[in-house]
Amino acid sequence: MKLHFLNYLSVAVLAIFLVGCSDDEGNPPSSEPTPSLAAQLSAESEFSILVEALEKTSLDAALDAEGTFTVFAPNNAAFEALFVDLGVSDLDGAIDLLGAAEIKTILEYHVLDTTLNQSALSSGYLTTTATNSQGHNLSAYLAKGNQVKLNDIATVITANIEGSNGVAHELDAVLMPANLYELMLVDPMYSSLETLAKLSGGNIDLLLGNETEVYTLFAPSNAAFDTLIANTPNVANLADLAADLGQQQLTTLIKYHLSGSDLRAESLSIGSYNSLASNTSGGFYQFNVNINNGIYSISDLSSLSPNAKIELTNITAVNGTMHGISNVLLFQ
Repeated sequence: MKLHFLNYLSVAVLAIFLVGCSDDEGNPPSSEPTPSLAAQLSAESEFSILVEALEKTSLDAALDAEGTFTVFAPNNAAFEALFVDLGVSDLDGAIDLLGAAEIKTILEYHVLDTTLNQSALSSGYLTTTATNSQGHNLSAYLAKGNQVKLNDIATVITANIEGSNGVAHELDAVLMPANLYELMLVDPMYSSLETLAKLSGGNIDLLLGNETEVYTLFAPSNAAFDTLIANTPNVANLADLAADLGQQQLTTLIKYHLSGSDLRAESLSIGSYNSLASNTSGGFYQFNVNINNGIYSISDLSSLSPNAKIELTNITAVNGTMHGISNVLLFQ
């Protein structure tokens, strides 16, 4: 019995030794290394148009290199819908119509330089790798609810396609770089400003949608308009406020939140700036920028209203910049 026990013990020790030797020798893992995002997209037939576009704009090399990317990847059906909208039959037709540089910008508008898997996505503005004519990175708005939507146009239908250099999320529509009016529309925080812009009858949508000019929009939040309504006698809602002001004054009020130049947060300094609101002297109403301990605020022409803090900075459109502010600016 003792001999049998010693034999069993010897076999067990030998097995443990052999396993230890195998581990020490560092046998290679059985699974293959994770391919790059470019390779992952190329391997899926539903992204063949996207892959072709990446190759024709030389962006495939970037997504094949080391990095930490997020790609919102339109599928073939998304591109085919875009071609219909453009009145072309294929990618070559889109390139002929828009130009290779614009197609590249559109593709870059779908890419972030940081990796965000589905659990890391949250509602708010994203900074893409695309740039506007001033060289600033364009913003897109992500809304996360039961679904994940971008600019209220494209929905994520498959998330977390992982590559060695980041992650991709499949989209059902192609995003076009947004102008200021479009960026304002997609964020529910500025729905009151949207409503008043429409009620003003001042063609604010055409003004902020004009992509041949450059503007800065200081956008009051919904809470800012709620405060103004609460402090205005006989006014209970946005419709009452619009009626109380009248269309002309309402248009002036909105234009008082606009500048005719691109005022980035880093370029703002203490002093006065012209708005786009015409005054009674043939000039423009001005507002004042204040900076105290790195906090930016704006004072208006009314002694009754508090300074407006700049709460959200450098939301970037193809035609300028939007900053979110905490109070409505009053010109009288």
